[in-house]
Amino acid sequence: MRTIGLMLGFLLVCTAAQAAPKLAIVVQESWNDVFGGKEAVFHVLVGARETTRGRLAWRYAAGDKTIARQEREIDVAPGRSQNVEIRLPVPEVKAGVILNTTLSVAVNENGAAQATATLEKTLWVFPPDPFAGRAEWLKEQNFWLFDPERKTAERFEKSHIPFKRISDVGAFQDVRNGVVVIGEGVSFKVYRGLWDQLMAVASSGVPVLCLAPAEGSVPLLAPDESAFPAPASLKLEKAAIIRKLDKRLDAEAWPPDGLICLRTLTVRGERGAVIGEMAPPAAGGWPWIEMSGGLPRGRLIVCCFAVIKKWETGPAPRFLLERVLQYMSE
Repeated sequence: MRTIGLMLGFLLVCTAAQAAPKLAIVVQESWNDVFGGKEAVFHVLVGARETTRGRLAWRYAAGDKTIARQEREIDVAPGRSQNVEIRLPVPEVKAGVILNTTLSVAVNENGAAQATATLEKTLWVFPPDPFAGRAEWLKEQNFWLFDPERKTAERFEKSHIPFKRISDVGAFQDVRNGVVVIGEGVSFKVYRGLWDQLMAVASSGVPVLCLAPAEGSVPLLAPDESAFPAPASLKLEKAAIIRKLDKRLDAEAWPPDGLICLRTLTVRGERGAVIGEMAPPAAGGWPWIEMSGGLPRGRLIVCCFAVIKKWETGPAPRFLLERVLQYMSE
């Protein structure tokens, strides 16, 4: 809907300014990551400021090699975009290979020698398993998982990610090494002592990854709190952190609805402390919070991207988790 609205707005401007392009074409789906060996569906919207008849041609290619191409007639009325569905036979890729492919679209009016409008969209083709060939590395990480919702544990098991379960909040004191993972959807409101435990673990030099908490508020900086040392650094990031971890990963939208965050963290002051509060994505907060301690590996990351919930919808969620775990091990 957002893409359609942008196109209609653009066409209104075109109608007012006759010097503007006669045709406008956009791809409705804004994501660029697809699975190899599966059909990918995209919708091209064609809009015009006056009645236009012609042909829309598309070509899907990897470098100079054409994978598929097709043409169809179009008849576009002013102010009413035409929706053309494109089904791409995405090629399979080997484990560890990420392929750069291109979807090219051109619209030719009847009788015109050159295309009136063109568009190119880069599509990154990913294999299904981000951890292929890394069984030994996964084992070496020594993951500890606290997951009362059990959705993250189920996904780890299906993805052959080995882990030890942390049964209750009081058991964190037994963790001396490895990586602690808090499953997606945990509530800091329900588990009130959990944040303190995570701060203590990170302060001891064990990295902690908290996946998309459901609700609650946590102290980020509390000068009067003597239980834990002040973090060496505190970093809040928007979705651009995804591209910093891997420039090929979608950072603006994930299929099917475009949403990439389950929650964001908003910040407020309270009696001299800085408090982070879980809020809906529309609140405009930060989906990534990273606190580093004085010890080399001691860090606490809250990652609010929907990596577990959207695991099956596209490559970005699962490959983002792999990149985050790799980042935490460095």
